[in-house]
Amino acid sequence: MVSTSGQLHHLFQTVRGWLASYIVALCAVVATILVKQLINPFIDIPNPLLLFFAPIVVSAWHGGIGPGLFATGLSVLASDYLFIPPIFSFFNYGDGFGIWLTLFTFEGILISVFSATSRRNQRKLSVRERQQASVAKLGQRALASTPTALLMDQAVTLIARDLDVTHCQILALQPDKQDFLLQAGVGWRTNLIGQTRIPVNTASQAGYTLQAKEPVIVTDLRTETRFPGIPLFLDEGIVSGINIIIQGRENPFGILSTHTTRRRKFTKDDISFLQAVANVLATAIERERAEEDMRSDEERLKTILRQMPSGVMIAEAQSGRLILTNDKVEHIMRQPIQTTNSFDQHDQYVGFHPDGRPYEPEEWPLMRTIRSGEVIVDEEIDIRRDDETLGTILVSASPIKNHVEEVVAGVVTFLDITERKRAESTQRFLGEASTRLASSLEYATTMQTLAHVAVPTLADVCTIHALTEDGSIRQLAAAHADITKEHILWETERNFPVDPRNTYGVMQVIQSGQAELLYEPPMPMWEQHIPRPDHRTMLNQLDIQSHLCFPLTARGHILGAISFMLTQSDRRYTTNDIPLIEEFVHRAATAADNARLYLEAQEAVRTRDQFLSIASHELKTPLTSLRGYAELFQRRATREGTLKERDQRALTIILEQSSRLNRLIDSLLDLSRIQMGRLGIEHIPVDIRELTERIVERTRMTLDQHTLELYSVEQPLMVQGDELRLEQVLQNLIQNAIKYSPEGDMIRIQVERREQTAHIVVTDQGIGIPAEALPRLFRRFYRAQNVDPKRISGMGIGLFLVKEIVTLHGGEVHVESQEGVGSTFTVSLPLVTPQLDDSPREETFAA
Repeated sequence: MVSTSGQLHHLFQTVRGWLASYIVALCAVVATILVKQLINPFIDIPNPLLLFFAPIVVSAWHGGIGPGLFATGLSVLASDYLFIPPIFSFFNYGDGFGIWLTLFTFEGILISVFSATSRRNQRKLSVRERQQASVAKLGQRALASTPTALLMDQAVTLIARDLDVTHCQILALQPDKQDFLLQAGVGWRTNLIGQTRIPVNTASQAGYTLQAKEPVIVTDLRTETRFPGIPLFLDEGIVSGINIIIQGRENPFGILSTHTTRRRKFTKDDISFLQAVANVLATAIERERAEEDMRSDEERLKTILRQMPSGVMIAEAQSGRLILTNDKVEHIMRQPIQTTNSFDQHDQYVGFHPDGRPYEPEEWPLMRTIRSGEVIVDEEIDIRRDDETLGTILVSASPIKNHVEEVVAGVVTFLDITERKRAESTQRFLGEASTRLASSLEYATTMQTLAHVAVPTLADVCTIHALTEDGSIRQLAAAHADITKEHILWETERNFPVDPRNTYGVMQVIQSGQAELLYEPPMPMWEQHIPRPDHRTMLNQLDIQSHLCFPLTARGHILGAISFMLTQSDRRYTTNDIPLIEEFVHRAATAADNARLYLEAQEAVRTRDQFLSIASHELKTPLTSLRGYAELFQRRATREGTLKERDQRALTIILEQSSRLNRLIDSLLDLSRIQMGRLGIEHIPVDIRELTERIVERTRMTLDQHTLELYSVEQPLMVQGDELRLEQVLQNLIQNAIKYSPEGDMIRIQVERREQTAHIVVTDQGIGIPAEALPRLFRRFYRAQNVDPKRISGMGIGLFLVKEIVTLHGGEVHVESQEGVGSTFTVSLPLVTPQLDDSPREETFAA
């Protein structure tokens, strides 16, 4: 119904226009006749046909060739009937009027054709001018950054007007490329715009155009065979139309199309006009999307810059104008960013070289990279911020170049490493301090080291006061950055020692356990608490500007107090200094406590060694008498045979235990001698092979369960040493092997020569030694954890003596062991002289 009504309306409009053109022609001829009649009494026109050229021109110009020819015919008939004698008759020519009518008819035809053609060309020219003006207007609006949606609405309106069409629309290709969206349009119901979707397939002219990749003209959609058309267009009564692709640089954006509800043949000019509009739209869409991408990139860049821990600055190369920064710049430099427009204005920041020279504007990395193209990586610069605090930044800079390698800008990034540098300095200082404090355990040395470590890093002056056993306070150490003034510290202590009644300073800190922090000069406090002028005068010589005093606390006990003082007028302690000083004080207290404990331990060791020496000597005399009388009694009883078997066993036990006690006392005496440095070693030639054989043979006679196997070389192995001490070494190793092999296993003793060294190897199959006990095995009083003291007696002295005696002989002792398998002890001693023998030597084995 809609299609039929539209066609009838179009037919009516066409017929009305056609009739109007011919009516105009008729009226023009009638008007000419009336004019001729009006002027005829006044002007004699010999050839009336001349007046009728006017209606012919008007009719052809207005209506085209048809109305022009119609006006020509009417003019011939009117002239023949009304003005050419005889009048009121047709085709009754005389006096040559027939020739005139013929020429007039021919000229009328020519005038009609010429006028109609001129009019048509003028109309085409006017249309083109209007179209070009429309394209130019759209281009100007596109350049003015008119939103694409508004530009599309303006485009379809101009196209519908300039092409005189009923419908014009823009179909936007959707991201999934499955549908077109009716983005903008003229001639469509408003509820369809922005809502209607058209599938991207060949059923529609738009889909066919996208596939064909060229403009598609439809003269009559009703008879179109390339595609069937879609109901939306058919319901609108659309007959003819043009589709143009709006082509981007890479992908199409959509389709620009125009249609009419009457049959119409579109021309190449129409295609060119639509293509020009499509190009403007494509450019505008590209620009808008590029701007959106650029805005997105800028936002991403700004987000990245905001999140970066580094400050970022970008400046133009030509002018030095600062074009981009981030908030970190203000945070790091502690001052608002000033927009600079020239290189001369890059002096708002203050930096220093490692030698203390200030950075000139042209020396900053950003300026260097702009002017010379230099790439700067991780340059450390000390800075003074706007709030007068000092810091350190790590700077990198790089030039930005164009396609011809010209520097157009420079970018600099800088990271605030102030805290890192401070932490590194702190750790370095604390590490060095710990190393120096650990270099000695002497109490007095440690205290003096503490004071000198603190100066000058932490203070210009440092003093240490200790709490003594009688409760008094004594200065143990003092250090001054100016060594010429250090005597003042000791004179002050000597003349004005700490008064236990004081309620300030060292005494107050020790009593309360709380630090005293005087960030400003302490003179006002001295005026209040120090009554003696000479005392204040001596303190004033130090010119103290800031004073901190901390208790030295270790394991819950206050050992004393340590004081830190600044004497330079431009320096003050702040709360930022407290963490480092507190950490140093903690380490100082630990070092002081360790030194004190070491001193106490030394005293305890000396007391113990003295006791052991005295006790051993005191026990040695009665034990010797006891053992002598027991042996005498045993010999007499054996000779006379008067003792019962039970008493004989008891006497044997007495002798065995007295021998054991005698060996223990000898070990304690040796231990005491070693501690006092009095263990003497004789240096005479000793045949270690013969000594080992003798000890093994003597030991065999005392064994019931164990078996000793000796493997020895034939020739003597001479060493320089003390035979009794070497016998003590061998006895200890063999007795240990027997003692720690409770099951009565075999014990192997091997004597051999390796180059210029004699080796005695004792191997047992006993309980073995745990791996974690091996490094501590030769320490005094040490026994492995796997030893049951109820079954295997001992004090952990024997192996310590073995190690010390062998070392005194210039030898070494080593152990290899596996728990549960057994142990191997190897003693190596240097031979006295090289023993050369070219012939092969066989080892002999003796039982």
